[in-house]
Amino acid sequence: MAWFKTKASPEDFGQAAFQMASESLSAEAARSLGTGFADYDARSDKVGFFEREGLSLDRQKLWFRLFSHCAVQACATQFDSQIARQVTRGAVEQGFANPAQGYDFASTYALYRSALDGTHQFDPRIRHLANPGSRTPFLARDDAGVLAAKVLIETFVFKHVRDPEPFINRFQNFSSIVGASIGTTYRAMSQLLQKVKMVS
Repeated sequence: MAWFKTKASPEDFGQAAFQMASESLSAEAARSLGTGFADYDARSDKVGFFEREGLSLDRQKLWFRLFSHCAVQACATQFDSQIARQVTRGAVEQGFANPAQGYDFASTYALYRSALDGTHQFDPRIRHLANPGSRTPFLARDDAGVLAAKVLIETFVFKHVRDPEPFINRFQNFSSIVGASIGTTYRAMSQLLQKVKMVS
């Protein structure tokens, strides 16, 4: 019953949910980024591989931060808007030990929220992209993963990857992995909600 649950702030809830999902999110982040490179091997030295492709360790950390942010923010839409923002902030600001160069919470949150609201105008190169096979029916927007994938391409791939075309050409594979990360995070939050009651 709810009154026997541990109480936690939305920020602490977000951090705890992220910690529960972080290992899987890390693997999914690497796999999704790997879809843009024909010779990517998930069994290889991932850090070294991406460095050879022009993505420094700092840029890889930025990718994981953005990827995790989108997964958490998508799942946080099950709460009201103020709590959703606090949960997301707690996950990405308390869940990581160090800041990520080039990451800004407010602008990332606003961009993905506008995408979920249907008000963001995506870059023409990706505006038309869709993936009917990747759905998040447990959220109000069942295309949250597709929208997150577009946000990630727009905020990271277009800026930091030498050749963004493979991400566009393999969008269904890429967005399916992004969608899976949302499922991973949602399961972590659902498990946590059985034990924790959020209090403002």
